Amino acid sequence: MHFRAIRNWSLTLLTLAITFGCNNGSTPSEELLESDTSENGSVESEIPSQALLSEDRSRTTAEYIDAGMPSPERTWTGNDLARAANVLSSIYQTNPQALPKFQNDKSGEVFAKLVSAENLEFHHNASLPLPQRINDAFALLQAIGQITKLYLTAHNQGYVEGSEFVEFAGFQLRTVVVISELVDEFVPTLDANDPDYGVRMQGLEQMRSGLATVVAGSLLSLTETSVYAVEDRRRMIDYLSETLPEILPRLSSANRQETLVRLKELANDPSLQDLKPELTALQSKLK
Repeated sequence: MHFRAIRNWSLTLLTLAITFGCNNGSTPSEELLESDTSENGSVESEIPSQALLSEDRSRTTAEYIDAGMPSPERTWTGNDLARAANVLSSIYQTNPQALPKFQNDKSGEVFAKLVSAENLEFHHNASLPLPQRINDAFALLQAIGQITKLYLTAHNQGYVEGSEFVEFAGFQLRTVVVISELVDEFVPTLDANDPDYGVRMQGLEQMRSGLATVVAGSLLSLTETSVYAVEDRRRMIDYLSETLPEILPRLSSANRQETLVRLKELANDPSLQDLKPELTALQSKLK
């Protein structure tokens, strides 16, 4: 699974925030972003137990709010998503089958809010100070990393399927696009005569390298038929179609070329013929 790539770039971004001096001073905990993965970055899990998956103990929106979840009927900030992560951690400790699930009759509204694009509206508000928007975007990314780790553990134990991970990946891709745009806005404000300017520019290059890792990992997920159903992988392509046009120009020439070559390989892969129309359309969009 491509979560290791997302995690590694999350750490890169959080380090970059400190490098740029936009962080609130607290050092992010790597433990929150670590996951139980193999050396090649794929999920180490058995096939989820159908008995566990079929026993839906998820809750209603009101019940999640009673447990401390922010209301899904308003826009969330990074602090709200961090609060949601803590609530979900508590729920997991007592009843892991009660985690919100994708398109679930009872918990689908809350799950949808966890990964809603509306959570990123705050960061496009130019009337707010740029450091405040950057800090909040990093808080979002750290919180969704914590939630993804929680769901990965639940998946390994047979409590959730792969659909939720596609939504987490899509939200993270959207978030890194927003952070990239905020960094683009922040860099011109830096003083080239500042002694730390060179270090900050190195941090920027590290971020761009990390972006390439995220893209490669996201494309890898399209081949993971044991984790994702066809409809899940089609949604992954939808998220890539939305975000890659913004990400690709930020990659180095070699990494852009590699991405386009990899897309061509996937489109021509006989085992991925069910995805060929979507992959071909994505290729055309990137050209």
